[in-house]
Amino acid sequence: MKIAHISDLHCAHTYMFNEEAMKSGIKRINEENPDLVIITGDLTDWGIKEDYEYALQFIEMIEAEKLIVPGNHDERTDGYRKFERYIGKRYFARAIDGIFFMGLDSADPDVDTGHMGRELIAWAKKEMEKAKDMRKVVFFHHHLLPIPHTGRERNILTDAPDVIEFIMDSEVSLVLGGHKHVPWVWNLNGLIISHTASFSSRRSPVENSYNLIEIGDESLKIERVYNVSGKREKIL
Repeated sequence: MKIAHISDLHCAHTYMFNEEAMKSGIKRINEENPDLVIITGDLTDWGIKEDYEYALQFIEMIEAEKLIVPGNHDERTDGYRKFERYIGKRYFARAIDGIFFMGLDSADPDVDTGHMGRELIAWAKKEMEKAKDMRKVVFFHHHLLPIPHTGRERNILTDAPDVIEFIMDSEVSLVLGGHKHVPWVWNLNGLIISHTASFSSRRSPVENSYNLIEIGDESLKIERVYNVSGKREKIL
């Protein structure tokens, strides 16, 4: 299965939104023809109606099937209700072509730090029982582990140890996220934790990009693709 992983679109009618990067990235993704596109939050900048409507204009240009979870910016200004209205469920689980995908909401309204909570973790554990022997992919917005070159760390999940325990016990093979606009991949005892850069925000220390993931029966490949330049880098 081929998956395009994008994050941190930050759609808004401001200079900080890079429309060129957005349109170039979408064009490249459509040409790549992935089986699935996963978007790990911060579709909007302020979680307001105008931002959601603007974001949808671009999201609907992506031709592949999409799985989307919210980020902290999406839940600003009571934005989590707008996410449910414009996008859909904030957390869910689905089996697609023999792979079990679980999207989780790691954001709280008007708070930048991430948190899952006991109730969501309990729900996730129960849903994982349906996965049986399938390959498991979990995705959400925030960080499980600190990311280098992002300054002082204040944004990993406040209950990261409990989430890591659940993920390891569930034998998840891949975790996807975004949030700090800096791409990075960790290998935690065989668990791959992959964060992608911002797809279209100018508030980024690196060029806007997305990750292209290929999951085989016993293989996993990750490649970074830069939206505007088209440069490609093998990550894993």
